Amino acid sequence: MSRALLVTLFVVACGGNNAGANSPHKPKIDGVLAYYPFASGMQWSYMVYGPPGAPGLLKVDKVVAFDGKTAVVQSGDTSLTYSVTREAIYREPAHAPLLKWPIVLGDAWAGAKGSKVEVTKVDARAVTDAGTFEGCVETTERVGGDAAGLLRTMFCPDVGPVIVEIHELNAPPGEMAAHLVGKLRAYGMPVTIPPKEK
Repeated sequence: MSRALLVTLFVVACGGNNAGANSPHKPKIDGVLAYYPFASGMQWSYMVYGPPGAPGLLKVDKVVAFDGKTAVVQSGDTSLTYSVTREAIYREPAHAPLLKWPIVLGDAWAGAKGSKVEVTKVDARAVTDAGTFEGCVETTERVGGDAAGLLRTMFCPDVGPVIVEIHELNAPPGEMAAHLVGKLRAYGMPVTIPPKEK
């Protein structure tokens, strides 16, 4: 799997101020949206790191539209669409669940393109540049075939995805297996600064 493909997978898998760092265990929002709070204008910025010693890459995701049922997230040059129900957040057009409700440790389901997604941690702690978050949920998505790999995503209450890791499992002969880690750097709604009065 090429590094460019891994970066593309990172985009498909997944700012403003840092209010809400050190989140309490009980989310402010009820249901699955507590772990991916779509709201028009909401944005998340990440530093994505690859091979040791390589410079990090800044990645910004922004909700450009959300009507309560469908969210459109701009991630770099890629536009991602999610549909939301009481039971799950789905990645479209595959209609594959990203996260299901209620969240139960060990729960598993079919993901996009033949992958399998499992809830591998609940009530976890995540440490990022944007703060330390409690009560987080980790999903692990396993992809088979020639592009075999693992995608781990940590979702934290009232914040969204804070850590995303991609591990390549089927590296070409003679090449080191790629590993990407993206950590939240900032998040929130954009802040409008009024012009100075003359």
